[in-house]
Amino acid sequence: MKKYNLIAAAVFALIGAGMIAAVSNFEYNGLADIGAAFWPRVLGVLLIILAAAYAAETFLSSEETIRIDFKTEGLKRVYSMCGILLVFSICIRVLGFFCGAAFFIPSCMWVFGERNRKNLLAITAGGVLFVYLVFLVLLQIGLPSGIFI
Repeated sequence: MKKYNLIAAAVFALIGAGMIAAVSNFEYNGLADIGAAFWPRVLGVLLIILAAAYAAETFLSSEETIRIDFKTEGLKRVYSMCGILLVFSICIRVLGFFCGAAFFIPSCMWVFGERNRKNLLAITAGGVLFVYLVFLVLLQIGLPSGIFI
């Protein structure tokens, strides 16, 4: 378990460093003029600090090593959700937000145990319609349309 905690801490620290590096070219005029890079930079630093604290806690802990079974039902759901998020992000890029949402909502519901097709259809349609009405019609905020639309 300690090995996986240290791997997770390293990944979080790398993500934090990546966030800081990604905004390094943004204009920064000090705290008097907070620009677009301020919050990503703060969150990146915070992520690095928390990763260091996580690693320190792992080293200082006297907890016994626990073997993780990667084939449990709970982890299978985690793997499924990671796959769904990957497909969702590709759908948004290629087909647009609404097609992606029409895939994402029922897929998540299915993973979490909903099997009633009427509920899957109704909640998906209602969610997509709600987002359309609120963001596109009411707030007039554009959502990703995809490369084919």
